[in-house]
Amino acid sequence: DFKIAQKIIFLIVVLTLFMALIGFVGYFYNKAASRDIADLFDNNMQKIQLLYEARVQNRAIEAELNDLLTADNQYTRSLSITDLRRRNLELSNQILKYQKTDLTSFERESLATLINRFENVSNVVNRTTSLVVVGRIQDAASYFRTNREPFNNFAESLRNLISYNQQLALNIHQQNTVEFRQARIILLTILFFSIIISLILGLYIARLISDRLNNTVENVEKIAKGDFDVEFSAKSNDEIGKLNAALNLMAHRLDTTITREKLLRNIVLTTISSLDINEVLKTIVVETGKLFQADRCFFIEYDEKTQEFLPIKSEAVYLSSLDVKDVTGLKLTDVELAPFLKIIFEQRQPVAVDNVTEIDFPQATKDLHSRYNLKSHIGIPIFYREIPLGVLTIHYTRDYKHFTKDDIDLLTDIANQSAIVIYQAKLYNQIQEISKRERLLRSIIAEILKAETLEEAAYCITKEVIKLFDVDRVTVRPYDEEQKLFADIIGESRRNENIPSAKGKLFTQKEVDDFIAQKIFIEGKPFIINDVDNPEYPVAVRQTFKDLNIKSCAIVPIIYGETPLAEIALVNTESQRVWKQDELDLLIPIVQQISIGMHIFELNSKLKMALDTERNLRKLIMRMRELDDHNQIFNYILEELMNIYNVDRAIHLHYDKNHNLFAANEVIKSEELGSIKDQIVLYYGNIKEILPGVFDRAIIINNVDEDIEDIHLRNSIKNKNIQAFLLYPIFKTSLASKEKENNVAAIVGLIMLCSSAPRKWMSYEIVSLKLIIDTISSVYFEIESRKEIEQLRTNFIATLTHDLRSPIIAEQKALEFMLSRKPETLLREYSEFIEDIYKTNNELLRIVNNLLAVYHYESGRFELNFEEVKIKDLIDSAVKSVLPMAQDEGAEISINIIDNPEVKVDKNEINRVLVNLINNAIKHNPAGVKINIESKKTNDYVQIAVSDNGRGIPEPERPHIFEKYPAIKRKIGTGLGLYIAKQIVEMHDGKIWFESEIGKGSTFYFMLPIAKA
Repeated sequence: DFKIAQKIIFLIVVLTLFMALIGFVGYFYNKAASRDIADLFDNNMQKIQLLYEARVQNRAIEAELNDLLTADNQYTRSLSITDLRRRNLELSNQILKYQKTDLTSFERESLATLINRFENVSNVVNRTTSLVVVGRIQDAASYFRTNREPFNNFAESLRNLISYNQQLALNIHQQNTVEFRQARIILLTILFFSIIISLILGLYIARLISDRLNNTVENVEKIAKGDFDVEFSAKSNDEIGKLNAALNLMAHRLDTTITREKLLRNIVLTTISSLDINEVLKTIVVETGKLFQADRCFFIEYDEKTQEFLPIKSEAVYLSSLDVKDVTGLKLTDVELAPFLKIIFEQRQPVAVDNVTEIDFPQATKDLHSRYNLKSHIGIPIFYREIPLGVLTIHYTRDYKHFTKDDIDLLTDIANQSAIVIYQAKLYNQIQEISKRERLLRSIIAEILKAETLEEAAYCITKEVIKLFDVDRVTVRPYDEEQKLFADIIGESRRNENIPSAKGKLFTQKEVDDFIAQKIFIEGKPFIINDVDNPEYPVAVRQTFKDLNIKSCAIVPIIYGETPLAEIALVNTESQRVWKQDELDLLIPIVQQISIGMHIFELNSKLKMALDTERNLRKLIMRMRELDDHNQIFNYILEELMNIYNVDRAIHLHYDKNHNLFAANEVIKSEELGSIKDQIVLYYGNIKEILPGVFDRAIIINNVDEDIEDIHLRNSIKNKNIQAFLLYPIFKTSLASKEKENNVAAIVGLIMLCSSAPRKWMSYEIVSLKLIIDTISSVYFEIESRKEIEQLRTNFIATLTHDLRSPIIAEQKALEFMLSRKPETLLREYSEFIEDIYKTNNELLRIVNNLLAVYHYESGRFELNFEEVKIKDLIDSAVKSVLPMAQDEGAEISINIIDNPEVKVDKNEINRVLVNLINNAIKHNPAGVKINIESKKTNDYVQIAVSDNGRGIPEPERPHIFEKYPAIKRKIGTGLGLYIAKQIVEMHDGKIWFESEIGKGSTFYFMLPIAKA
């Protein structure tokens, strides 16, 4: 035994070998110290090598970015991006390796800065490449130029660490050299005196331990050559036995470490060679399953958006043999995973179960274990930073397995490395999907731009979309936002000719259109129909889906900005289909690009429609000017409208003496429809259902059976072979807009476009019809308008002549009288005449001022000088101005200020209004008239009323009271005062009106907005 041999040697040579023992101790100490220093030196050299490689990679990444930004084609850019990702990954691995080396305190302190600067470099690389990928090369170049500092900072950190390690290695080397020289001199001296005894004892001891040491050396040499399948003899409890036990443990750990590194290397190499997520997952589960000799190994992917586990992919499953049950397609529920979720996702800890029968799991979990013959299992959460990616799971179904700490640590390392690889692969797949989507989008946009009509563009859209998605039919239907209805299908593609077409068959009820519009436009998301028999859908909707052979469908809104343009429907007619979120995520951006293309076509269509309308108007107007007869003009207009709007019948309706609408003129496409000229089309008794309260709008009937409730009216119209019609009134354009809105008398006729089948009238047709009708109405009434203008001019001249002539004659008579008197007559005898002349001149000045005011207001040149003033001050000032006249006429003026708010007005102009109203009450009534002025608040306005108890305004004069130069007999004034008052009040955002009763007096009201605080 080695211990007995040591005791014997010690007892015999305890004195003689004292020096020899010191020599050996010194020798072994020096050797151990040298080895430690050498290891330290090698460690420093390894770190220097890693840092140099990292520095080279950093420079290479920076250079590669320059090449990427200057590349002149997509292929070169793709190669550069791939190379950048590879280099970035290699740089990350070098940093990780550097972290695992034996670091000094200075290096540990510098490590955080180094990692931070590396992440900054990675962020610049990722951001630049992402901009390049989406085609924003200039933005990428600008971003890279302004963010090169992270590369310099990272290089500086590397230089500092390299310099530090070089200096440290130099110091170690120098220290080792000095200590080695000193130790060598000492050892040689000691060994010189003890060499004889050492040789004798060495031979004796060598015989005791040489065999065991030789065996140990042989095993160590095998380990050095990479053969870890060795066993050191560790039966004894002496030093060599303990050494062999330690070597056994070392060999096992080296074997485990190398196996782990090989696995991690295979995972990384798989990622570098192919970033396909399925291939990456396959490599991870297969290598891990084989390493742990598992019966089943698989990866459960977690969707962070939906916060649920996805069904297990076949590529993410490893089975040790065919008799192990496959878990492909299994979708684990939260109930089944309830015992593990908190540990895995909140604590981020592995879950290891050596024996599933020893733990009281919930019944759902027990059923899962039983279904898949589970005995032992372990689950390792995989997180990339804070992002949960899934769970790597190992199952044992034949035997129970005890999971050691080394097993768990090894699996944790695999999971950490896999997280990086899986995340990068996912990013790569996302980039590929984005690239695929962009190619499709470019194709769609290119096809749209090449198309000449919206129908052709819609067909191109459906043709491209049906290639991408597994559907039977794709259709596009425009949406008219103003009419709140869908038009007929303008584009359709089918998987094959056996799929029934929906084109020309889709005249849906308004209830169906409203329901779909609510779902996709108001709620703002795709409408997914997985089951057409869903009782949540209205009966009409379900019946429409069945009529169109729809089993399942995705209806997606096409919206430009806030404007709904159309729907695109992806339909399955042969089997039901459940739409996945990732399919919708792919479809939505495609639809967004489609909306841009459709918007461009809509703009072009509007432009074309405007040009066509303008051309038709020019043609209509030129021809109308050539025709004199009323019937000829309207027959021509109806003929053109019938052709423009492709209708079966066009009618010009007039009111008869009983207010029924009859066909005064008619044009029909086919005699088979039967003429209804001179017949009553709409009877007065039921006309109100069609005509709205406001008469300047088009009346739209898309389907007589659905849009008209009155059965008699419905049957009357249908009996005339009319199933849909568009009705628009012809106004006498000289009438005011309010008169149009509120007075049916403003309508001098109606144009009616009729279809013998249901038809959806679109807003662009309605707009163009209104434009055409309004324009030709203007031309039609042009002559009448000219007559009115001529009459107005005549009235103005007559008014001006009358109003100027009277005061001038009075003044002339006064002057003649004064001249007829003797020259020596005193001036005071003429005072009465002078006063009359003064008043007459004032009246003439007022007339001139009124004429100037009318000119300024009508030309828009008058500017108001707003200031805040109390309403009482305005009334008091006006009353003070007219008080002399009131006293002369014996009029009584009373003021009743109920409310006295501040108003922001032009004080002089509002004073003019008040003075004019009070003057009128005095002038146009007998002497002694009583006038009351009152003010009170009405919501955000103050209402001023000027009332009198005079004779009242005659009924014939009332419609013309605010007109300029009314063609009625007046005793006093030009008639401009109230016209100017109306202009002033309206320029203050107010309104003016009056009430009058013969024999009881009149009240003029006007309202002004109250000044905001």
